[in-house]
Amino acid sequence: MKNNDLFKVAKWELRQNLMTKQFLVMTVVIPLMIGFFGGIPILIEYLTGDQIRQIAIVDESGFISAELARRLVDTPVQLLLSDIPPNELLLQVEAGDIDGVLFIGRKVLTTNFVHLHVRDIGMLVMNELQRELTSIITEQRLAQAGHDPVKIRELTAEVVMIPKLVGAEELGFAAIGVSIGVVVVLMIGTMLSGGMLLQSVIKEKDNRVVELVMSSVSSRDFMTGKILGHGATSLIQIAIWIAIGLPIASHYFDIPLDIVTWSQWIIYLIYFVLGYLLTATLYATMGAAMKDAQSGSQIQAIVGMLPAVPLFILSVIIASPDLLWVRIMGFIPPFTPGIMLLRMAVGRVLWWEIALSLILLVGFVYLLMRLAAKIFQTGMLMYGKSANLAEMWRWVKSA
Repeated sequence: MKNNDLFKVAKWELRQNLMTKQFLVMTVVIPLMIGFFGGIPILIEYLTGDQIRQIAIVDESGFISAELARRLVDTPVQLLLSDIPPNELLLQVEAGDIDGVLFIGRKVLTTNFVHLHVRDIGMLVMNELQRELTSIITEQRLAQAGHDPVKIRELTAEVVMIPKLVGAEELGFAAIGVSIGVVVVLMIGTMLSGGMLLQSVIKEKDNRVVELVMSSVSSRDFMTGKILGHGATSLIQIAIWIAIGLPIASHYFDIPLDIVTWSQWIIYLIYFVLGYLLTATLYATMGAAMKDAQSGSQIQAIVGMLPAVPLFILSVIIASPDLLWVRIMGFIPPFTPGIMLLRMAVGRVLWWEIALSLILLVGFVYLLMRLAAKIFQTGMLMYGKSANLAEMWRWVKSA
C-alpha cells in the first residue's frame, strides 16, 4: 500500500468535506440550536438572576415575618415590613413600586394558606417563599404540640447514600452519564458522517471520472483514504459541537468529567475512534454495493442503528454488566464500543477483555476496509443493479 496515495486521498476528502454546504450547515445550525434553546435561558438568568424582588408582608399572625425575613437574607427576595393598608400596597404593586404583597392571616396554622399578590414574579421566587413558609409553619405547629422541631429534623434527616463500585476505582454511578454521553455522541456522529460517506461512495461509482483516478491509485488506498477523510471531518464537527454544548450542559447538569482518569479517557477515545471507523467502513461497504442513492438510504437507517443497540439494553447492562451474553456482545465488533464503555462505567472489566475486544475491533475494521475496497473495485463494473450478499461473497473469495 502506498501510504502517500492514501493520505493524499484522505487530505483531498477532508478538504472537500469541509467546504461542502452540508458540513457548514450541520456545523453551524446545530450549535445555533444548542445556543438558542440552552444558551438564551442562561443569558436571561444571568441578566435577571440577581435582581432583587421586593415583597411587602402583612403578617397578622405575628410570628412569621421576622423569621421569614431572616431565612431569605441571601436570596433575591427582600421582605418589606409595612403598616400601610393592604389596598395601598396593592396599588404600589400595580404601579410597579414593589413586586408583590404577601398576606398572612391570624389563623394560618389551621387554614394552611396565605395570599401572594404579584405583578410579575418568577416561579423561583414563589417556590422560595413557599418552601420557607412551609418550614416555619410546620415548626410552629410542632412546637405547639410539645415537640422540638430541631430534634425532629435531626431524627428524620434523610440518609445520604454514596454509591461506590468495588474494583472499579470507585468511580461511582456518575460515570454512567459520561459513558452514555460518549455512546450518544458516537451514534450521532457516525449516523451523520457515515451517511455522507455512503452517499459519497455511491456518487463516486456513478461518476465515471473515478475510473481515471483508479488507474493511478489502488482501490484500497482510495477507499481507506475516503474513510479517514470523512472520519477527520466528523471529529472536527463533533469537537465543535462539544466545545459549544458542554459548557451549556454543565450549567444545567452536574457533569463529572473529573472522575474519569486520563488512562480511562484514552481507552474511551480508542473505542470511540475505532467505533466510528467500524461504522463508517460498514457504510462504505454497503455504498460500494448499492446501485443508487435510493437503495443506499434504505441501508443507511439499518447501519446507523448499530451503535445505538447498547443503549437499547442499557438497563440490563447497568443491572448485570457481567451477564454472559452481555460479555459476549462486547466482543462482537458492531456492538463492542458501546457495550464495553457502559460495562466499564458500571462494573469491573478485566484487562484481558478490554485488550481482546480492541484486538478484535482493529482486526474487523482492517478486514472490512479491504472488503470495501474489493467491492468498490468490482462494483464499478456493475450498472443498474445492486450486489447481493452472494455476489459480494464471491468477490471476497476471488480476492
